[in-house]
Amino acid sequence: MNNYFNILPEFSSDKRWRYADDIYGDRMVSNANYLTQYQEVNANATIFNPVDIGKKVTHSYFIEDGSFLRLQDVTLGYRLPQSLLNRMKINNLRVFFSGYNLFLLTKYTGYDPEVDVQTSLTPGIDYNRYPRSRNFLAGINITF
Repeated sequence: MNNYFNILPEFSSDKRWRYADDIYGDRMVSNANYLTQYQEVNANATIFNPVDIGKKVTHSYFIEDGSFLRLQDVTLGYRLPQSLLNRMKINNLRVFFSGYNLFLLTKYTGYDPEVDVQTSLTPGIDYNRYPRSRNFLAGINITF
């Protein structure tokens, strides 16, 4: 697996099914021994040849477990006791911290297991949108 979430290395010529011999550059169908030649050239093939597909095809090779655990939104706050605030002539003082998209636990190899749906015709297909950003916010609310 690569770190760039790109499937192109999966389709390198040494892994995909081939119909032409790389050495001679000819289609094996024209040869008298094409069946034997097919077996030799494709002995290590592990994936279909994407060039042979004229339409968009969803193949089971690309289906993976999208289970995940995400900490989406958290806000932690503390309000100072009124007895302390009365001495400082403050009605209310609250300190808080908020975080958005703090962590994601998954074995999914794409950017985000909550895949983007471009149209209603392709639900659950990952179009490699950018991952969600992680945001932090801290603040103080004071009322006099």
